[in-house]
Amino acid sequence: MMAETMDLFNISLKSMSDRFLQEHTGLRSAAVVMRNIEYLAPRAHVEVTTPIVQDENEDEIPGIVDFLAAINPEMAWHVFRLLPKHRMTNATPPDVGQIAQLVEDTRKKLPFIYFGNFIGSTWVDTVCPDCGEVLIERLCISACGARFTRQNLPAQECPGCGRNIPVVNSRAANDGGRVVGSAPLQ
Repeated sequence: MMAETMDLFNISLKSMSDRFLQEHTGLRSAAVVMRNIEYLAPRAHVEVTTPIVQDENEDEIPGIVDFLAAINPEMAWHVFRLLPKHRMTNATPPDVGQIAQLVEDTRKKLPFIYFGNFIGSTWVDTVCPDCGEVLIERLCISACGARFTRQNLPAQECPGCGRNIPVVNSRAANDGGRVVGSAPLQ
């Protein structure tokens, strides 16, 4: 029913490890979340969000990329470093450089990866995978989120090389239009 009425989904895939999910979330398995991503992706715009917990799930980055790229190689994937709080106060904050390298190593398979939750992240921009042109620029000014600063995407193609850039324009959705893709214009 949701796939018939909604154009966009942001699904949290915290881990593909049943052990991790059982220990940290109380869920038995990632199978249901993964099934929902597979089911919804051909029917609507799907973006996936994954918190990275140091020494817990950063080793899953290549596997998650393989899973998502097999469904849609242009799916947007938001990776953020989870800062230890609440019950994880003894945990080490994730190493930004280590996670950035893991993400960079997988970007050829899944080009629309966004990595944030640290001030100064340049990984929150939408960049053309073919020529490197910055298409949507965001400024990461706090630990959580980023602010839209500039758009260099007059149509759904890169002005530098002409590559089709799959985007969801939330303004079009508000006007009743539907533009489907993998790089949000927010």
